Amino acid sequence: MKTFLYISTVLLSSQFLFGQQKTEVYFGMQNRNEWAREIIELYDLGYYISGGFEGDEFNKGWNIKTDINLEFIYDKVMEHELSTVAQFASASDNNGNIYVTGFTTYPDQWPFVAKIDSCGNKAWCRILQYDSEFEDGDANDILITDDNEIIILADFDSEEEFDKLHLIGLNENGEVLWIKPYASKTDHPWIREPNAYSIKGINNDYYISGYCYWPYPDDTTHFFLRPLFIGIDSLFEEKWILPFAPLDSVFGNAYSSIKLNDSVIMGVGKRRLPDNEVNSLLMFYNNNGEQLGYNQIFNEQIGPNIKRNHIRDVVRINDSLFMAGVYYGPENSGNPVGEFVIDTAANIYNHEFRPNTVSSPSLIKTYD
Repeated sequence: MKTFLYISTVLLSSQFLFGQQKTEVYFGMQNRNEWAREIIELYDLGYYISGGFEGDEFNKGWNIKTDINLEFIYDKVMEHELSTVAQFASASDNNGNIYVTGFTTYPDQWPFVAKIDSCGNKAWCRILQYDSEFEDGDANDILITDDNEIIILADFDSEEEFDKLHLIGLNENGEVLWIKPYASKTDHPWIREPNAYSIKGINNDYYISGYCYWPYPDDTTHFFLRPLFIGIDSLFEEKWILPFAPLDSVFGNAYSSIKLNDSVIMGVGKRRLPDNEVNSLLMFYNNNGEQLGYNQIFNEQIGPNIKRNHIRDVVRINDSLFMAGVYYGPENSGNPVGEFVIDTAANIYNHEFRPNTVSSPSLIKTYD
């Protein structure tokens, strides 16, 4: 058996719909189960791939750097002899440093963040442990501000579950500057179990995408799964939360958001349907936290045997088209990853999936 980490790049031209060039490479070792979590473009136009693989006893983090042509430069293993190291996201600063985040499990599960210099050497690693307040935690995303402040999107558990979602700000030396809760039950008594996948900087604000449980207005005894968006200002103060479509039967998750114009944002994710089917969901809201509507990509748009399709990330191609990283296929789980070319009306102009590939959808693009 051979298991390889598969990476694809798409070069988009103005004639995208009439043809496309693809570069495909494989990294990995025989008889080792590997996966990719995120791919970012670096200051030198190369790429950094964060993922992991199964070790003999614990899972390990695995990072690969390539040049602009996806030629291999180096790889680094991030491991602990007594702990799983799970990597979920990475970011880079203007000096070529790379920051990776996820969680470790020693002695308990807590978020970590590691700094890797431009030569691939580990500068430092911090475990963000708050056992006096919480039972455990992890981190799902990271961004670097214009001031080189490191922002970690973290989730913490406690019996009360009043404050689950947090942002943690660190300086370039890994020193914690601040930690703030968001979508707190103290401020929003109806919310239950908020979780988040990503944080995006748009204009001078920040937007978290995730999910929560929220009641119908006429039935506050039952809580239903909702996509969740959180608006945050430039000082990282919460402006609003938006449990999406609380008056409609839109049950699902939001994975990411992208700017459409100066005031309108599109979230992407999935809508859970009866009979275990799932559709991709495009959710529109403005920077004041007001819901504007939604569209969905139906499975029959793709093919007669498709039971599930859901978008995990999205990037802009031009003024009207977007490329989405997706899971889709005929199975209830374990479908391969692929790409959709879509517009905001949920029309599909092109789609392609990667057989035998179930890593997280990661999009790498360069434009003519």
